[in-house]
Amino acid sequence: MASIQRVKNSPNYTIRFRYQGRNVHRSLGADDRRIAAGICSRVEETIRLLENGRLEIPFGVDPIEFIFSDGKPPKKSVRAQSLGLPQFFTTYREKLPVGSKEDSTLYGEPFTLST
Repeated sequence: MASIQRVKNSPNYTIRFRYQGRNVHRSLGADDRRIAAGICSRVEETIRLLENGRLEIPFGVDPIEFIFSDGKPPKKSVRAQSLGLPQFFTTYREKLPVGSKEDSTLYGEPFTLST
């Protein structure tokens, strides 16, 4: 069973519950009791579905994140592709606004890369 409570010195509510032997205590980021109670209800329902076998946690997904996402696998964040150093310098030079640096500065900062 999950429960909500307001943290001292904070307007936000937190939720506490236990799942698979883990004590979970997390901020809900909500300062409205009705919203916090709704989240608590959804967490309890997801746990009930998991315990009854009507819902399964996909492989590789954190159980707590799965519970907080209402029984759906959390969306994966898209990682920005990293640039290599030569590509970074080329992009830097191409996107540098005209007149943003003095000519003497541009003259003094040539990038020499040995590949």
